[in-house]
Amino acid sequence: RYAFLHRSNRRFYLSNRVFLTWFHGDPQAPDMAPLFESLAPIAGEAEKIVVPCRLTLEPLLGLGLPAEKLVTIPLGVELGRFRPAVPMEKAEIRRELGLPDNAVLVGSFQKDGSGWGEGMEAKPVKGPDVFLETIAAVARKHPNIFVLLTGPARGFVKAGLEKIGVPYLHHMLDNYHEIVRYYQALDLYIITSRCEGGPKALLESWACGVPLVSTRVGMCADLMVDGDNGVMVGQEDVEALADGALRLIGDRSFRERVANGGLKSITDFSWERIADRYMNELYAPILG
Repeated sequence: RYAFLHRSNRRFYLSNRVFLTWFHGDPQAPDMAPLFESLAPIAGEAEKIVVPCRLTLEPLLGLGLPAEKLVTIPLGVELGRFRPAVPMEKAEIRRELGLPDNAVLVGSFQKDGSGWGEGMEAKPVKGPDVFLETIAAVARKHPNIFVLLTGPARGFVKAGLEKIGVPYLHHMLDNYHEIVRYYQALDLYIITSRCEGGPKALLESWACGVPLVSTRVGMCADLMVDGDNGVMVGQEDVEALADGALRLIGDRSFRERVANGGLKSITDFSWERIADRYMNELYAPILG
């Protein structure tokens, strides 16, 4: 997106067809408004603009871009790699990662601090403040929770967890594929973002059989059915996020139904199927 908007690689595509991917962005946000303004006059240079979800599509239609230029293709996941762990395997993974056996393990695997340092300044779009409020609300009613973090720039969240007295473990991964074991150790995953294109955590949680609570963002808004393959609530609705998490913790049959719903939903989102969509909907018509 940035190379396209800044015209920094224009010399490479003057004689080629260009496909632009536009994952997410709120046109009202101060940091995003200039990007939307830059896109409108040069969108015609792209053969197609690919978006992952309806909530990303709508602002581009609002700019006046023709619907036939926009193609919605979701993200995918490596189903051969991301899979559920059996109970004995899950317990072993927890021991290897140094996680408590008897705690309710909540996952958050993202970058939600500004910059690439400690990340002490929150990145509002990712909702780390909402995440902390949600965890605090859950901990008041279910104190035996433990938060597992990965990703860079998590300083804001770590400081917040220390302040509210919720234990956590944060690991930086050398290889992204290591994250599969982290999902397999979880009891649930919580997404508290204000804006997303995916996120990847939706598909990765589903593929690993991890029940999910999410705000209505990105692909979650398109694919999640509340109470069937996840719990979905409004943005910034801390009470509903906490209630959803507590229900998943306390109601085994509901937890299993949601996890199984995710496993059924994920079958349509292998990278092989998504690659076919790229070929059939984008490249084949151009290649003839």
